[in-house]
Amino acid sequence: MIDIRVAHALGAGEASTRLTAAFAKRSVAVVSADGGRSGTLTKQLPFVGSVSAEFEVQDDAVLVRVTQAPAFPSADTLRRMVEDELAQILKS
Repeated sequence: MIDIRVAHALGAGEASTRLTAAFAKRSVAVVSADGGRSGTLTKQLPFVGSVSAEFEVQDDAVLVRVTQAPAFPSADTLRRMVEDELAQILKS
């Protein structure tokens, strides 16, 4: 498992709104029972398989736990990719 935490200063509501829009734009499947504050994500990566993760939007951070990932890209590369994407989405 890969645990990722990305801090933000948006508050949970705005962060959730931004993430929901970004997930839709990037073809990330989301299952959430609480309006996008937490749930599961699935993204199909071309040629290598799918990535699945759990997420939680907090007032000051977004937490992501990758629960399934292909062997390629490496865990470190996947962590950097997710951190960079989230940081860009949550930039105030």
